[in-house]
Amino acid sequence: MRDYPIGRAMTLANMRALGVRVIFVTCACGREAVVDASGWPEETEIPALRKMLKCTECGARPIDVRPDWKEYSAQGNGRP
Repeated sequence: MRDYPIGRAMTLANMRALGVRVIFVTCACGREAVVDASGWPEETEIPALRKMLKCTECGARPIDVRPDWKEYSAQGNGRP
């Protein structure tokens, strides 16, 4: 079973093109973090980050990694 939809995964380049520079990570232990991804390679796929990052609280791998859409400010989405 896949953890993400069939098709091409969003890359950091796609995310940055939308004006989002950070990711939101949630661990099974309940810890949440906003992580700056601006220095990582453009071709990195968002789902691949699940295996690369580790929780600083319990040491487990994150169970959820997604762009922090609070930064998204495209025209027409109701944000300034």
